[in-house]
This record gives sequence, C-alpha cells and structure tokens, in this order.
Amino acid sequence: NPYATTDSGWVPEHIEIANRSTYSGLCVFMSFVFVLAVPLNLLVIVATYKNKDLRRPINYIIVNLAVADLTCSVVGGLLGVLNNGAGYYFLGKSVCIFEGYVMSVTGVCGILSITVMAFERYFVVCKPFGQTNLKWSHAITGIVFTWTWSVIWHTPGLFFWNGYEPEGFGTSCAPNWFSQQKSERIFIFAYFAFCFLTPLTIIFACYLKLILFIRKVSKKSMVNEADRRDFEVTRMVFVMIAAFLICWLPYGCLSMYNAIHPDNLLSYGIGSVPAFFAKTATIYNPIIYMGLNKKFRDGVIRMLFKGRNPWLDGRNTTSSTSTRAQGSLINREVDI
Repeated sequence: NPYATTDSGWVPEHIEIANRSTYSGLCVFMSFVFVLAVPLNLLVIVATYKNKDLRRPINYIIVNLAVADLTCSVVGGLLGVLNNGAGYYFLGKSVCIFEGYVMSVTGVCGILSITVMAFERYFVVCKPFGQTNLKWSHAITGIVFTWTWSVIWHTPGLFFWNGYEPEGFGTSCAPNWFSQQKSERIFIFAYFAFCFLTPLTIIFACYLKLILFIRKVSKKSMVNEADRRDFEVTRMVFVMIAAFLICWLPYGCLSMYNAIHPDNLLSYGIGSVPAFFAKTATIYNPIIYMGLNKKFRDGVIRMLFKGRNPWLDGRNTTSSTSTRAQGSLINREVDI
C-alpha cells in the first residue's frame, strides 16, 4: 500500500490498489482527455464571445455546459494525470476533497444544463403555451439555477462529514457513497433524487413529447423554414443528451448501487471504469456542437482562419462565378 509509506496518516478506505501498468494506462488516458477537452471547450467559449451571430440565449446554455466541462477537464484531467503517474493520490486529503467537490459540482451542473436545454426545446418546438422563445432573462435564470442548485447540494459534504474521498483505484476523488450514518445516508438518497433522477425524468419526458410532436407535424407536411431550424437545434440537443447519458449513466447507477448496498459492494476497481469513462463527456460535447450546428461550426472556423471559412467561402465563390457565367451566356443569347 503506497499510503503506508507516507507521513500524512491518511489511508483511504474504499479503494483497490492496482498494478503499475494499470496506472500508466490511466495516466495516458487522462492525458488524452486533458489535451482534447481543454482546447475544444475553449474554442466553444471564445467563438461564442467573438461571434455576434452565436450570442443567442440557447447558445449561452451551451456555453454554460462548456464552462462546466472545461473546469472538469482542467481539474479532473490534470490531477488524474499526476496521480495516476504517481500510482496513488500523492497530493493528499485536502486536494482530494477539492477535486471531489469541483468534479461533483461541475458534473451535476452539466446534467442540469442538459435538462434546461431539453425543457427549452419542449417549450419552443411543442408550444404548449403558444409561441414561446427563450429570452436572455430565461437563459441567465437557467444558468444561475444550474450552479446554485449544484453548489447547495455539494457544499454540506465539505463541512458536516467526510463527504469526499478517493474512489476506484484511488487516483480520483468523489462523494463518499459508503457512509453508514443514517442522517448522511438520507442526505445521499435525497441527493440522488434531486440531482440525478429528477433531471433524468424531466429530460425523458420532454424528449418523449418532442419526438411525438415532430412525428405528428412531419406527417402533416406542415414544416416551415423556422420549424426546420428548430428541429435542427432539437436534433443537436438530443444527440448531446444521448452522449451525456452514455457517459454518465453507468457511473450514476453504480454510485447509487454503492449507496444502497454499502456492505455488498462490487470490486472497488470496477468503480474506476465508469468514473474515468464519464470524463470523456467533456470531449464529446464540443464536437457535437460543431458537428451538428452549422453556425457554431462556421463561427469556430472563421475564428481560427481570421474571419475566413476556406470551405464555405470557396464554395460560395464558385457558385457566384457560375451564376455570373450563366448570366453572361444568357445575355449573349439575347443579343443574338
């Protein structure tokens, strides 16, 4: 046990010590996450700041998610590289508590941001109360709510009990799901109810309504250009939700299992697999924005190429040249 050789007196309980090759592999994996996630999320944030066309209320929710992902990738990615490189959590208990708190706050902020986007898509597309658009005040309220709600639920663990500790192979930290105290277990179950199950229920309900509505409208051939744009954004949000759930649902379910059955646990090492996999969500989200949203993609490309889009501008130039050539030919034919 590497902790036995330290002078701190801190020996984490709920971890499994792995072999050197496992930690080396995790170090490489977290380096990959850090190197990709940080610049990709920065691109989304800076492109939105510099491009007026991207400063729409719905995009501010996306930027909020990018800020959460950036924070998650900087803190979790960098500490993951260092600790896995050392083979144990060599930075000590205080840094572990800091990491567990930051990662938990940003993770729940992410799922709440996704929930706000699903809620917004339902009201804009399905129009249950007539024509509705997301306003700046709505977006700001949603952003403030995601951070405030997450901070409220994660702050008690800093003061009232041993709320954050190493998990899995002992190189990353998370909430202490294994507490045996009755009051703490009640809090943990309430936490899962209000920070995990409730957002998931809202997401599924909103998108079930959206899918049924879009199918109904499509069959009636009543889709106009504005609806098509809304459907495109809705598709992007749907893919974001799917990717987010694929990344986070295994970790959430395993954490719930550990909280419900603290005496009947699976291998601690197994817990590292969904925990590290969940961190890849910080890579997928910006790729989805730029892959499925034309304006976002164009804004990022123009920022990187100093106001130019070599692919789009070249196509437009070719199209304009072709149009002028056709017009010239028609004029000559008329003159003849």
